[in-house]
Amino acid sequence: MRCNPLSFARRAHPERSIVKIFVPKETTPGELRVAMIPSVVRKFAQNEFVVEVETGAGSSAFFADAEYVEAGASIASDFAAGCSGANVVATVRPLGSRAQGLPKECVAISYISPASDTETISAVASIASDFAALI
Repeated sequence: MRCNPLSFARRAHPERSIVKIFVPKETTPGELRVAMIPSVVRKFAQNEFVVEVETGAGSSAFFADAEYVEAGASIASDFAAGCSGANVVATVRPLGSRAQGLPKECVAISYISPASDTETISAVASIASDFAALI
């Protein structure tokens, strides 16, 4: 089944007219991907989503912060600043212990193995957030 992230985010928070998506920097050693490239940020921004990207999040994938700004994103100084007020946090790898920093009722989206990444699953459950696993 294919999930449209635009409608998923809107369904997750129908009471909010503005949905903020945060894309943090990946912290897993050797991870070169980023959860959202500038062309995708542009699509979200054109659909009235607020997108914030942690500084340097795209650098390992050869995307500069300036490219994200040009696409319509703002740049967060760090993970905590970007998570503030976020409705959706999109990552490539599971958040692990960083999931404790998610706002309550935030939707976390990443590739994850629910059976083996119990740290992230437990952290997300403890703060009453939702998780969309890309398995």
